[in-house]
Amino acid sequence: MKLGSPSVPMRRIAYIFVALLIVLLIGLYIPFNGQRVIGFRYATIVDNLDAVCPARVTNVQGSQITLHDGRMFRIEGPSPADLVGEMQRCDYRVWVDKQEHALHTAVQIPLDSSDRPQASQLLTIPLFRTELRQYTRHPFGGAILVAPASNRAQ
Repeated sequence: MKLGSPSVPMRRIAYIFVALLIVLLIGLYIPFNGQRVIGFRYATIVDNLDAVCPARVTNVQGSQITLHDGRMFRIEGPSPADLVGEMQRCDYRVWVDKQEHALHTAVQIPLDSSDRPQASQLLTIPLFRTELRQYTRHPFGGAILVAPASNRAQ
């Protein structure tokens, strides 16, 4: 064997490395049955309820609601029975749009397996996180301020 020439085991290791690199590249770019063979994205479900509907309803009386900071709103549109049902459904979490004079309630986003990036890849190497929001809000009725926030500590 000459000096400076790679030994047979080193050449074999280089061939294995090149073969693995080719398999990895094929797995990344050529789909198999409509799915990527290898993917780097993974999904996590984010509980964004506090960001979507930060206010808590402490009291519902007829068509009036009281928030945790003491503000009272008269809700226009839905009947009092619908208001109570909606408050129970959204776990008494709301967002009041002061400019639009509207009450928004939290709605859980239905997630199925097609929303997750893992569904389109056979092998997942978790490098890049995809956040799936758990809640969104939808308008429920008009909100007229009856009493401003109380001075008590929150």
